Amino acid sequence: MKDWLRVGENLNITYDRTQEIGASGDGGRAGSLPGVVRYALIRPNAIPLRDPATGFYTDLPPAGLYQSSLLYGDGKNPLAIADYRTRTNSRYRLLGNVFAEATFLKNFKLRTDFGTDFYVAEQQQYNGQIPGDRTTLADDVKSLDKSRHRYSTMNWTNVLTYNRTIDKHEFGVTLGSEYVTFKADYLSGSRNGYDSRADQNKSLQQLNYGYNQQFSGGGLDEWSLMSYFGRLSYAYDNKYLATVNLRSDASSRFSEQNRWGYFPSASVGWNIAREAFLSDVSWLSDLKIRGGWGQLGNQEIGNYPFATIYSTANGVLQPITLGNPNVKWETTSQSNVGVDAAFLKGALTVSVDYFNRRTKDILVQLPSSYTNGDATPPYENGAKMENKGWEFNLNYRNNVSKDFSWNVMANVTTLQNKVISLYKAKEQIISAGSGQVLLRAGEPISSFYGYKTDGLFQNAAEIAAYVNKDGQLLQPNARPGDIRFVDVDGNGVIDGGDRTIIGNPNPKLLYSVGAGANYKGFDLNLFFNGVTGNDIYNEVDNIINSFDARGFNQKEDFYKNRWHGEGTSNKTPRATVQDPNNNRRNSDRYVENGAYLRLKNVVLGYTVPAPALERIGFYNARIYASAQNLFTITKYKGMDPELYTNDNVANYGDLAQGIDMGTYPPARTFTFGVQLSF
Repeated sequence: MKDWLRVGENLNITYDRTQEIGASGDGGRAGSLPGVVRYALIRPNAIPLRDPATGFYTDLPPAGLYQSSLLYGDGKNPLAIADYRTRTNSRYRLLGNVFAEATFLKNFKLRTDFGTDFYVAEQQQYNGQIPGDRTTLADDVKSLDKSRHRYSTMNWTNVLTYNRTIDKHEFGVTLGSEYVTFKADYLSGSRNGYDSRADQNKSLQQLNYGYNQQFSGGGLDEWSLMSYFGRLSYAYDNKYLATVNLRSDASSRFSEQNRWGYFPSASVGWNIAREAFLSDVSWLSDLKIRGGWGQLGNQEIGNYPFATIYSTANGVLQPITLGNPNVKWETTSQSNVGVDAAFLKGALTVSVDYFNRRTKDILVQLPSSYTNGDATPPYENGAKMENKGWEFNLNYRNNVSKDFSWNVMANVTTLQNKVISLYKAKEQIISAGSGQVLLRAGEPISSFYGYKTDGLFQNAAEIAAYVNKDGQLLQPNARPGDIRFVDVDGNGVIDGGDRTIIGNPNPKLLYSVGAGANYKGFDLNLFFNGVTGNDIYNEVDNIINSFDARGFNQKEDFYKNRWHGEGTSNKTPRATVQDPNNNRRNSDRYVENGAYLRLKNVVLGYTVPAPALERIGFYNARIYASAQNLFTITKYKGMDPELYTNDNVANYGDLAQGIDMGTYPPARTFTFGVQLSF
């Protein structure tokens, strides 16, 4: 518009529709679906998926035909779950912003930016009769749930900057404000009572076509954040650098007395390569030492954690969520020291960082207690945690000729995690299926918790010799081929007091490697990633390799490696349904090495030469093919060591990380495409 004024806008309108199936766990978590992979693993494979006579999906044989209704377990048909226990999600989204930027008085710049993110999310789930299922649903309990929610986020950001250079001195000042407001309007309805026609005809799966009880619900959630921030920066001859920042945030998610949080930061740097004593060092292109310290706040909890929320359902006033007026900002402080260097005229760059990140006043939801009744427990600033380690980055590029070049990059991060303190110094045990994790001060977060094993009893003499100081048998119910459990606390009894830390789900090393090459119009890029030093608790193995009285599927390696006579195995116990020794109990038997290396992405492309495009009116054209998750190298015996999703535990988020309850693996995806510019 003018030399001193610039305005612009950006607008995106999208629509997406997904058919959601259960990705992890058994559907026991509120709002989750039964995991398809989990039931594919535990269902007895001798039972066909479809009835050849009717074409319907087959369920387990009718329970009434057998003395024990648990004979075949509860291994549902995974294909039936995928087809009939799904959710349809649709989302209409508008995302955009407008901005204006003005330059004035030579050194000043003012930018104002207004953005919005508005979307409508629709969800529908029908719970009807699965054809061929032995569990017959009466028409009056078949149900339909439908919701339509509107979400709106608006933000207004204003930034004023001043930059000036005087001889070798560079000064910078930044002042800004940001206001963010969020509103969600919820509307949902459900109804019971659908006959068999609705089971087969999706057009009849509508609220109006039910005949029994109908329910409706709705609500409004709002939160807002007001922020002010400032920065001072100084550089002398681009050799000595310093920056100071201060950010203040006020969140509506906290009570008035705790609404504001203040988060400073500072950094310094020394560009040694610009010093005179290094001017003659030709092999060194750049060398910088830097250090910094700073704080950030976290307010990502429910919208009204400071207030107790009541319900008048059924005409009774009762609390549904307990509040805590003293809850406040969670604060993370991080200090780091680093070195950046470049060699060979910038072709090789290396950076090394040491970081120490401490988080205090961690926002945690307290465990449920009898005093809460049915109300959700309150939040507390109840823990401190530390993460520290080293990060190494390397990049190298080589332009061999005008037609050929190649490059490689690598990133390696070491990580040490430790819980420093917990609310009222109380450790906490969280269960996810048969697995358990422990929160304890001084230990890594979410450490696996259970019994330690010490091989198998090979004969009756070994059982008789495993006694306490009084000569009493430590495992009186054991038989040859059973697991020997360790008396960790030394009290002469194998009991709950012998549970201890048996694994760590947090990786000690995270790494990624990328490589690329260009030859004339062709380009090839590869990206690998992986972790090492972490464990996975294979919870599915606890079910299907333990004969837990339900007739689940069994893995081939169990039959091949099981104890079936003295000396045949010292790791995999005997096959027994009775299991008087409780070999199935939560133990290090199910803890596996979680390390992996995965080829995450491969892209091969070809850019058509410009002269060939000009004749047909195109500016640029590129043909490409890509593949994601092409292969994984791992010793883990489960479906996927990455465990990218977690539907295992309600209310605890990712605290049950590393427990594999049958997680749906990422898809191996192949893509072919053409990019055109004209």
